[in-house]
Amino acid sequence: MCNQDYTILYAHSTMNTITLKEVLNTIDTHREQPFDITFIKADVRRKVAGKSATYQQVVLHSIDRDNSIRRVLLKNGKVRAIHIRLITHYNNQLVIY
Repeated sequence: MCNQDYTILYAHSTMNTITLKEVLNTIDTHREQPFDITFIKADVRRKVAGKSATYQQVVLHSIDRDNSIRRVLLKNGKVRAIHIRLITHYNNQLVIY
């Protein structure tokens, strides 16, 4: 593989990504701005995990820093909790750590 091939591969792999730190900073500072978020569902009580879910056009409801949780307000008025380490996409950008 020549340097040009590596550069193209590297550029392609870094396109359309965002760090978790950037996601949290954006969500926490722009509370009224709607966003789309995809994450892995997990329910410790029922011992169920692994399915992906997407919420569209949600806004931040509250922050629980002790448990690394962000609660979002859905369009239908319901509030849902999302563990920050289970976020996979933010506004169609791949979340990297």
